[in-house]
Amino acid sequence: MIIEAQLKKLAPNALPAYVDVLCSPYGQEELAKWGFGENQHRLNAALATFLHEAQGLTILRESMTYTTASRIAAVWPARFTIATARSFVRLPRKLANVVYGGRMGNQRDGTNDDDGYDFRGSCWVQTTGYDSLLNAEKATGIPYTSNPQFLDDPLKMLPAALWELAKWHKYADMGERGFRALSNGINRGNPHSELDPIGWGDRLLHYRKALDVMGRAPAIVEDDILEVGDHGELVKAYQQRLIDLGYTDSRPDRAYGSRTRAAVLAFQAENGLVVDGKIGPQTRAALNSPDAKPKPLGNRLYEGKGELLALGSTTVRITETGKQAAVGAIGFSGAYGLLDATSTLPYIAGMLSEVSVIRTLAGQIGETWSAVAGRWYLVAIIAFYLLWRECQKVQWHRIFKHQVGLDTSR
Repeated sequence: MIIEAQLKKLAPNALPAYVDVLCSPYGQEELAKWGFGENQHRLNAALATFLHEAQGLTILRESMTYTTASRIAAVWPARFTIATARSFVRLPRKLANVVYGGRMGNQRDGTNDDDGYDFRGSCWVQTTGYDSLLNAEKATGIPYTSNPQFLDDPLKMLPAALWELAKWHKYADMGERGFRALSNGINRGNPHSELDPIGWGDRLLHYRKALDVMGRAPAIVEDDILEVGDHGELVKAYQQRLIDLGYTDSRPDRAYGSRTRAAVLAFQAENGLVVDGKIGPQTRAALNSPDAKPKPLGNRLYEGKGELLALGSTTVRITETGKQAAVGAIGFSGAYGLLDATSTLPYIAGMLSEVSVIRTLAGQIGETWSAVAGRWYLVAIIAFYLLWRECQKVQWHRIFKHQVGLDTSR
């Protein structure tokens, strides 16, 4: 339940349209419908996200009005320099059509339509792009894509925002330690990103304020389990421990993502633990123990191409086939070249006798082209040698990873 007095504390300058919708019976029904009503963790995460994305609930649509070229270039550094951004200052429609046109389902590049501007960020979570609105339309039954005017209406857009947030309930339920993953889900579409969400400091400030105003939910009793979506120095410490034990070569990044989970799974399997990919009390104790078993190498250090082929390594098999094919082709081309040696050797000798290579190429370009075209085997030998060398390099790297335990797959 959200009451107006609470919302005013969180967002003193909130537009009346936001307050009226969120504190109304309709708003409460929608919150309950999408799983937020009785869950304080989810409600706090939603409010914090709304407050950040809609700038304290003071904007309905992404403005796109920038007063300086430097700010445009800073927001979209891959698209603009300060010089190229000058023609977009105080021209929101033109800027939106260029920045958002032709992607995210928006039809063209903004030259002949207004898709970029029409489907710019809207309301509670600044939903952006035709594709995002089409997905929300399918989930809620509200025809957003054919009614761009709905995008300015907090009443119409609340279901879309709650549907989007509901995808990340798993992380909201973790409390503050899961809020970063939820924010990356909303902001980057990837809750496991090693990067902080854009505006992370502001998001976290709003989240902690929501905790103070709305109330803190009971602590989640999970024996302080670390799992995918968690983030922080403790995660980094365990990542370093897994590196030291040889279970991963990824650098510690403080984010518990798929690579960390894979390393934990391997550690658990090797140390006789429950294999669930989470760092709970037993796994934590095993990792901290001086008796923790490192990733076993066994005879791997002395194994090579033959052993990997016997294991069924696809990489080694394909590269070995490629090497053999290249050797055969080089042999065939070389044999053909020997048959043609009587004409090839005098030609090469004549080329080498020239004082200036440039003059030779300029003066005999027709002859050179004719000679090369007639001696295809020279080109073939070089091409197949390069193929052999590339296969050899890929194969060597795969064998090396096998020997040091960085890749235990086939």
